Amino acid sequence: LKVEVDELQKQALGDKSTIIELQREVIESKKEVMEGSKEQIKQVQSSLQTEIKSYRDAVCSQKGDMDQITVQDVKEAVKVVTDDNARSKNFMIFGLEEKGNLKTSVTGLLKQLGEQPHIENCERIGRREPDSAPKPVKVTLSSASSVHFEEISSVTRKQGIRLSVHRTRQI
Repeated sequence: LKVEVDELQKQALGDKSTIIELQREVIESKKEVMEGSKEQIKQVQSSLQTEIKSYRDAVCSQKGDMDQITVQDVKEAVKVVTDDNARSKNFMIFGLEEKGNLKTSVTGLLKQLGEQPHIENCERIGRREPDSAPKPVKVTLSSASSVHFEEISSVTRKQGIRLSVHRTRQI
């Protein structure tokens, strides 16, 4: 009985170290996501400053007076910049079979291609017609796309799968 108790205690210690290691990995993953978010915020700030300055210059040259820029003008400029940044996190996958868990399939494909970005969301788009190709998949990453499309396009074409950036504006 004492041997069994000792064995269970050793097993419990092993389980605790596994839990601690997994917690470290989760913390590290969260740090990476936060760093990506910080970088994204810096990019938005930089783009916003550039866009507002160029928008202000354009309006000033048309209107001749800076006092005529309204709050609505600035809001429209901000919306354009944030929409462009949000779309830069998206890409499309065409030809991915419709079987199993979608996120698992997308993650597996990207790992196979040597990419491991943090996937925020993925969804099939459009209607599935009988006897047609699989519906395309829209993938949203947690930060601006780090997937190297040019380098992996030749690999995926052999599998009948194609990746491309997705910059469609929402209506």
